[in-house]
Amino acid sequence: MKIHLPANAIIIPIIRDGKEYYFFLDTGFPSSFSKDLNLVSSISNKDIHIRQNFNLPLSKPPIDVSALSQHLMMDLTGFLGMDFVSQFDNFKINFSTRELDFNVTTFTSDLELDLLFNNLLFVELSIDSPENFGNCLVDTGTYQSIFFDKNTIGGGHLKSNGWQFPWAFGNMIIDFYAGVEVHSRTESLGNFVFGCPKNLPPMPFDSVLGLNILSQYECCFNLKKRRLQLKTNQRDFRYGADLTEDMHTVGVQVISNGETLCVSNILPGFSPSAIGLNDKLQLPNIDLNAPEAVNRICEALSSKGHEKDINISVNGSNITVRTSKLFR
Repeated sequence: MKIHLPANAIIIPIIRDGKEYYFFLDTGFPSSFSKDLNLVSSISNKDIHIRQNFNLPLSKPPIDVSALSQHLMMDLTGFLGMDFVSQFDNFKINFSTRELDFNVTTFTSDLELDLLFNNLLFVELSIDSPENFGNCLVDTGTYQSIFFDKNTIGGGHLKSNGWQFPWAFGNMIIDFYAGVEVHSRTESLGNFVFGCPKNLPPMPFDSVLGLNILSQYECCFNLKKRRLQLKTNQRDFRYGADLTEDMHTVGVQVISNGETLCVSNILPGFSPSAIGLNDKLQLPNIDLNAPEAVNRICEALSSKGHEKDINISVNGSNITVRTSKLFR
């Protein structure tokens, strides 16, 4: 089935009475829920176009999804968590073609990791070292990969401070580090951006394998064989999902209610001329109600490899701002 990928988040569309409802696929969340059980109260095999019969009742919402909806710029109806994922022998995600398949019969992988299944999904990875292995949560609900102890990585990494994202229990403040190497037991996966949250409680795992790494592959979550199977899968650079050392930005995060863009955070070290917190922004030729509007907006406010002048309307006044390096 076709999926949407705002900021690489995996959004499954469900049709009820001719209307599309959006569900956030989150392997880091134990249960599935709907914010309005009168509209969508269960998920069945018909919703995802497979023959295997199942019907999963959805629970009442244990968390408020409105902040995440504003961040992803989509009106989310609910989450599909591990109780949904556990209905299948496996499921496969192709981030290039935006397709999700269930119970595939064959999959050719370039790399396989043992998948530890204890209510949630875990693999063993070593962060910024070939020999410091720890327990890593495999989480399709995480934008960038994460570590929790600053001593996990060495010095010399370029850094981007002060990002803010909604999570299950409030607002997460996180700093990102570029060029962090990731190792499996058999090989290096490469260098990636990792975040280190500044305000989360202690976690029962060492790191999180997020979508910035998973999306570099065609991923088969093989629950029956307990293997995370990865096949290299080249895709286009995606603003809103990919952070790289040569990224430039105006230094603001924005949210949307489908009608208005609003500045939700200004990154430390940036002071974009005439743009302040809670200001209303307008960008030309962007449909805020499109399923992946957040990617277009991030592209409009960023540049890759060089500085760029951006024309933007702030509180009704047209101004020009210039991007500068994100990682310093």
